[in-house]
Amino acid sequence: MTTVPNANTGTRLESCVDYTDLRKEIEYGDVESMCADAITFGFGSVVVPSGLVRRAASVLKNSEPVVGSVLSYPFGTQEAIVKAREAEVAAGHGAAALDLVPHFGAILAENWDSVHAELSAVRSAAGDLLLSLVLEIGRLGTFQIRKLCAMAANCGYVRVVNTVGFRLVSTDPEAEGRASAETIRMLSGLVDGSLEVKAVGGITSRSQIEQLRASGADRFAVDAGAKTIRNGSWQAPSMGDA
Repeated sequence: MTTVPNANTGTRLESCVDYTDLRKEIEYGDVESMCADAITFGFGSVVVPSGLVRRAASVLKNSEPVVGSVLSYPFGTQEAIVKAREAEVAAGHGAAALDLVPHFGAILAENWDSVHAELSAVRSAAGDLLLSLVLEIGRLGTFQIRKLCAMAANCGYVRVVNTVGFRLVSTDPEAEGRASAETIRMLSGLVDGSLEVKAVGGITSRSQIEQLRASGADRFAVDAGAKTIRNGSWQAPSMGDA
């Protein structure tokens, strides 16, 4: 299986950043700029819509950063067979890691057979790619989160993600997931070492990442669409710093 660094194994912090832009208006030039930033700052990956994986992989060929994507972004309502095909195509186009947005309706209904079938279908289609399962921990109960974490681990997923980072209800600002020290600490406690934790939502600075790492996060989605990296908010350490 593909291995990707995480922040709690003595790895340099920048290599645990997923430099992410999933906006619907992302352009080819944005992808190329993201890749250049990832190389310059030593970020671990760029995460783009699945239709742009091939382009990002081409730009990053022979470079250290890898390419990731998010399946069924943002709502997770596609059929499992569609998600599996999206994973298969992304793998063929050069992705190294994928986050899966599951069908939250099935989760809320506690239709666990359906959820398990979906996770298994994507795992089979993705080959040896590293897989993460996206949760919405602000919308799920403790039992549901524990159930999903156990299911993800049993299906061969490596980490869980606190949120899709998208406003799931357009009229409700609280429906836009954010990474906070409190939520990451809670999720890290629930997985209890069985999975890594990826923090998503509103992360734009190294100081935020350091706080989230102290709370138990292993991986961090930094918003490339906000363009704060090139505006000077990211103070990269020397290559020898962790």
